[in-house]
Amino acid sequence: MKKQNKPFIFMILISVILSISWVNAENQEADAIAYREAYNLVLNESWGQALKSLEGFIKQYPYSEWHDDASFWKCYTQEKLNQPLQEVFACYQNFMRTCPESRWEDDARSALIRVGERLAKSGFPEYEALMESLIEDEETDVRLEALYALADSESEAALDSIIDIYDQSEDIKLKHHIIDMLEDFEYPAAFQKLKDIALNEKNLELRRVAIHTLGDMEYTNALKVLQQIAEKDPDTQNRREAVYSLGDMENPEVIPFLGRLAEKSDDPKIAAAAVHALGDIESEKVIPVLEKIIRSSPSIDIQREALYALEDIEQPDKALPILKNIVMNSKDIDLRREAVHVIGEIEHPEALVILTDIIKKPGDVGVRRAAVFALEDQEKREALKILLDIAVGNSETELAVTAVYVLEDILEENQFVAIFQQIYDQSPFIEVRGACLEEISDLENKEAVNALAAMAKKESNDELRRRIVMELGNTENDAAVPVLLEIAKKDKSLKIRAAAVEALGDIGTPKAREALMEILKEK
Repeated sequence: MKKQNKPFIFMILISVILSISWVNAENQEADAIAYREAYNLVLNESWGQALKSLEGFIKQYPYSEWHDDASFWKCYTQEKLNQPLQEVFACYQNFMRTCPESRWEDDARSALIRVGERLAKSGFPEYEALMESLIEDEETDVRLEALYALADSESEAALDSIIDIYDQSEDIKLKHHIIDMLEDFEYPAAFQKLKDIALNEKNLELRRVAIHTLGDMEYTNALKVLQQIAEKDPDTQNRREAVYSLGDMENPEVIPFLGRLAEKSDDPKIAAAAVHALGDIESEKVIPVLEKIIRSSPSIDIQREALYALEDIEQPDKALPILKNIVMNSKDIDLRREAVHVIGEIEHPEALVILTDIIKKPGDVGVRRAAVFALEDQEKREALKILLDIAVGNSETELAVTAVYVLEDILEENQFVAIFQQIYDQSPFIEVRGACLEEISDLENKEAVNALAAMAKKESNDELRRRIVMELGNTENDAAVPVLLEIAKKDKSLKIRAAAVEALGDIGTPKAREALMEILKEK
């Protein structure tokens, strides 16, 4: 029978796929037809009908490739219908905000200026400033196009012209773009100009752009400029930008400087930026510097930053011993826990060995629990073995319960019942067994109900039996109703029967309510 069904199922599958494709093609054709119909009304100057058709199109086809076209012509027809100028202006303004890449963007800008000028002349002076801004933007865009065309030549004469324009202009947007252009010129004059802007420009925003651009350049002298700014600039944000730019250069020569800054800076923001920058430099020379910061920095926050910078080091075999030493020997409990977390994030076989050693070594249970949680990010098969061993064989309840909760995050769903039943059967601790019951009930399916029902029949401990009954209710599954009904009617313990009634109430389905009514009738 199965062999006969396969061709039939296959044909159904093909027909469904084809029908989906046909519908998509039809929809794509439909939006093009609908747009053409609306656009023809515009061409025929049937403004009222065109507006209605365009609004309908926009609503029906929000993701059509013609959506921006329809949106522009909607504004245009509103203008032609002499609708209130404020509404027309708002329509064009919204179009420019939502469709910045549209081919109609320039037309919308011109229309916005046209309508704005009419509003300003009609007694709405607030539109004058908007018009001036739009006209200025248009002029700036034209100048930018000319500048980029000039910069493309990458000639020394072009560079001189661009620098002259920067010096003469008061347009911040234009200057911002010129700073970006300077990076592409390989002449010393480009570097000198960027240096001058980074050190002396009155506008802080432009100085920061220049600082960032210096970090992208390959000039050796850029290091000295950025170091000068990082140490002495009166603006903290500029100093931080310089520090980050030093890290972006990934030059090992800057490691000692950043290390000193991280250890000795009076500004915690600068110190933290220095640690981040060290983490961006791919060199093993960074490792001892970060270790020194962790050991000697007076700020716990900076120590943490250095810990997390070690996580990104590309030589985990050299970073892991440092982290292990911190976990095992540091007097700061919080720092030890942070180090455990970082170890867990490092994908390396030695990380798993270190976490296991931490768990086994007597000491602060919070640190050891952090190591159990960190197993979640390690290789799953090996982590599963260790977690099972902790859950079943560890004599410390807190660690065993933690292992159960971590198992939830690494097990496949089809493993839940078997694994948690195994732990339940082997663990001597009620807390651990209770955690297993929670994990099983969280599945909320028939397999969970069957497992809990079987456990209820076998369990002799009344407290655990009551927990099982409550977890049956937490499944919120109708499959649990007959099990709970039988317990509510026949169990010898009044407490457990009451728990079964409460669990039926937690399920709350019509079938559960019928069971409750049946119990009431018997009473």
